[in-house]
Amino acid sequence: STQTITNGIDLAGEGGMVWIKERTRSGTTHDIYDTERGAGNWITTTTGAASAQPSGKGLTAFTSSGFSLGQGHNGTENSSGQDIASFTFRKKSGFFDCLTYSGNYTAGRTVSHSLGSVPAMIIVKCTSGAEDWAVYHQGSNGGTNPENYKLILNNTSAAASGYWNSTAPTDSSFTVGAQGEVNGSGATYIAYLFADNSSEDADDQMIKCGSFTGTGSAGLEVNLGWEPQWVLIKNASRATEWMMQDTMRGMSHNGWKYLIPNDNSAESGSASNKVVPTATGFTVNNNGSSAFGQSGDTL
Repeated sequence: STQTITNGIDLAGEGGMVWIKERTRSGTTHDIYDTERGAGNWITTTTGAASAQPSGKGLTAFTSSGFSLGQGHNGTENSSGQDIASFTFRKKSGFFDCLTYSGNYTAGRTVSHSLGSVPAMIIVKCTSGAEDWAVYHQGSNGGTNPENYKLILNNTSAAASGYWNSTAPTDSSFTVGAQGEVNGSGATYIAYLFADNSSEDADDQMIKCGSFTGTGSAGLEVNLGWEPQWVLIKNASRATEWMMQDTMRGMSHNGWKYLIPNDNSAESGSASNKVVPTATGFTVNNNGSSAFGQSGDTL
């Protein structure tokens, strides 16, 4: 039936994005809703499918303190008795922005944004057709010319060339090439932009996007400058899953459960496979696996 989720975030007034995943059953998708496309319009990270509109189902409204749900489409957001996770990103300068644009299939097309800083990660999805999820990340290739590289959210591919017209984003725009994934003629797109707070933002640290090098050993410490609540990791050097952890679902010394944005599986994990938050970042305690970095890998 219908349900109201109260998380204290003003999505109706400020705008933003909600990411929802059922935790307990495999075969359920990761679904994203945002205020730019409007409630009721969902898009899944596990495939390249276009945006869909489940009438009266899924996320049905953005509110001043969270969001409202109808029945889950295919039972994924509000199925009776199931455990469900949601991650909410409110639009805020220096933190997160989302926007829509139309493609023109012209290399060098610039797209304006309101992030208020240079984006550190950009996720773009064609909403009008079936295309892969395109990801720019400033840590690709270890941070050297990341604008020359792409990652794909809906599959396991390593970083490869493409999509951003070899042009670094700025504090007011980002640039796309002439590919259907980011700039097809007449196609429509949604873009999610994530900031990277610098050391000068020490009193207001909220978000970091960076990279680290695998050592092949447990206990690798990654320094952010503060303790995180949500961590998304992708090995950019080889074909591996995207791994998502958060403190609400138990990212701790007692073991953790990961979700995989490119896969419909239920959450899973064990005490030996975990990311442990610290006061200054997190420790990767399974460094040496392909997903968390064999020696020399860029993550």
